[in-house]
Amino acid sequence: MRFSFREVALLNEIRPSTIRDSHVKTVTELVDLYFPYVRPTDKTQLSPFNPFNPSQRNLSERLTPWEARKKGLELHKAIECYFNGEFTKISYDKTSKEWKQFLAFLDNERILSFQAEMTLESTEHMMRGRADLVTHEPFEKFGMIDFKRSDRISNEYDNDYGHYPTGMLSDFNLKNNEYTRNTLKLNLYRAMLEREGHSVESMRIVYFHPNLENYKVVEIKRMEAVTNAILEDQMRVFNAELMERWNKFLSSLLEEH
Repeated sequence: MRFSFREVALLNEIRPSTIRDSHVKTVTELVDLYFPYVRPTDKTQLSPFNPFNPSQRNLSERLTPWEARKKGLELHKAIECYFNGEFTKISYDKTSKEWKQFLAFLDNERILSFQAEMTLESTEHMMRGRADLVTHEPFEKFGMIDFKRSDRISNEYDNDYGHYPTGMLSDFNLKNNEYTRNTLKLNLYRAMLEREGHSVESMRIVYFHPNLENYKVVEIKRMEAVTNAILEDQMRVFNAELMERWNKFLSSLLEEH
């Protein structure tokens, strides 16, 4: 065993959902609202960085984007099982380069207190998401890690998908690329955790892939203004929807009488 599995007293080990409303949005859905994602049918907007682009195949692996996504999901599941101590459930190829990179990452990090696939949610924003890994760092600080099986290391200078942010986010100078989307997702996770009274010290994306010599770590910056703008907009939308449903309920009562 490469590190000790300790009880995560920092937050509930099992975090049952408190949101029962069908109008809740996942963090990914929320980011999609502001940053339209290029679909396979949008032939005119295919970017070299768009995973749906058929020309962007991993030549060494000879995987289509859909096959690469499947491999990514399998690696995520294996990592989750590892952190949960469910070693017998790991079906991923342990001789693969990316799995060895994952183990090397653990050796270097010495993670002692953590929770994998942590559910985070905000009832006031009707928003929910799952963070790949939340670590408990010294001095009551927390860290967030997002794992990716990819050899395309995203950064803020990446080409965009050809669509620009919509709504109130159009006022911010942001590219619609993987880096922006990943950064916003982690920042929304951070915001939900910090609203529970915890301080998030770091956010990182860790890349594993057979094409990489070693695993790669990208530090994610805090985007306070944009994150707060999304949260405020989501609260406004939810309150408007709540008021509309309340008015419909009152109308139905009046009709009955």
